[in-house]
Amino acid sequence: MSDRQDMELGEFAEQLTDTYRDLVTTCLNLPVPITLHAGVVRPAEAYPAVTRVIDLIEDQPLPEEQQMNLQVACCMWMAALDLYKLQAGEARKYRLEGAAMALAQADIALADLGSWLLEQQEQQD
Repeated sequence: MSDRQDMELGEFAEQLTDTYRDLVTTCLNLPVPITLHAGVVRPAEAYPAVTRVIDLIEDQPLPEEQQMNLQVACCMWMAALDLYKLQAGEARKYRLEGAAMALAQADIALADLGSWLLEQQEQQD
């Protein structure tokens, strides 16, 4: 793998980490908080934790749209991670592009859910 490809992978790994941190924060602010691994987290630890969030979505007292936002965020983050792993093994330009698109969808879904959660909190205060 070239130095440029290594650099792109490293930058994308940081983006994956940033989105995972946003997911951790969002999950802590759910009506029924879900605690995920925080701090420095390896994909091997994060993947099952995000899968667990998906399993718990139906238990959240959220409107259907917000449950969908949480599911989209989790699924797109995992899809981005899968493409990242494939890219690390055998570089293909479309993989990181696809991973970036999946991560962008995850970020949008988390932002929408986060805004809704904040509105709910403000209404309670």
